[in-house]
Amino acid sequence: YAIERKEYWMTDKIGFRNNEFIMSPDILIVGTSFVYGSGLSQEETISNLLQSKLNNKYTVYNITGTMGDIDDYFKKGIINKPKLLIYSNVERNLPGTFRPFEKTNNSTIKKIVKSILLVGINTVFDRLARFYSIKWMKARVNNVKGFGIQSPVDPKTFFLEGTSIKEIPDAELNNSIQAIKSYKAYCDSLQISFLYMPMPNKETVYYDLVPLAKQPDYLLKLDSALKSYQISTINTLKIYNKNREAEPSKLLYYPDDSHWNPNAVNIISEEIKRKIMNGEINMY
Repeated sequence: YAIERKEYWMTDKIGFRNNEFIMSPDILIVGTSFVYGSGLSQEETISNLLQSKLNNKYTVYNITGTMGDIDDYFKKGIINKPKLLIYSNVERNLPGTFRPFEKTNNSTIKKIVKSILLVGINTVFDRLARFYSIKWMKARVNNVKGFGIQSPVDPKTFFLEGTSIKEIPDAELNNSIQAIKSYKAYCDSLQISFLYMPMPNKETVYYDLVPLAKQPDYLLKLDSALKSYQISTINTLKIYNKNREAEPSKLLYYPDDSHWNPNAVNIISEEIKRKIMNGEINMY
């Protein structure tokens, strides 16, 4: 059931998936695989699509990392602070409390030598541990069709965790709220507008295909709580639910992958554009 896709990838001079390095972006999107666009071609990534929708009025740049990493880049002068910072994490990976970057006493030469040694050693061990050719032969012998949990409702749809996915308890919900509040406070201290953009698990959006008894409501609770603290958010799950109801035939995630597809990226980038153009977000 794997679907072949042709993807064009381009990375900038510091290794992030952007058409070019932008030292002083107007909008900085921070996240992981959803943000850099796993499964998407270059023009379909959230940063490229959003910049296009804004008619290039604002420059948009994306970085893979944590808020601590962003503080590191700011303090080292690698990237200048943006007008708007959009932070994104997938539902299953809860956000951690912001911790500012702290300089170490290690010299630059020591850091470079350590980096070269670690990269070399890690690369060798990584290649040895993977045994690609052996795994390929075992897969053929055992008729293994790949990773993913197949939906018993729709055999073409696969999930990362399926019915084993864990419901997020209220205690973790409170931790997430405190973490995101710390991101907002950090941005406020630098006069940067902040927007939280969570990415729902595929199991949450298509809970009926997993199947789960009910749709997990962690993200809906989180959105309501953050709004009570005047923190700008994108209620992605609510938007997806409305879209599924209005256009059930249009998918939001790839059938054979746990990541969003171009349709979902288009819908969410349109919502971000709406918030910016309507003045809901202060672009300083």
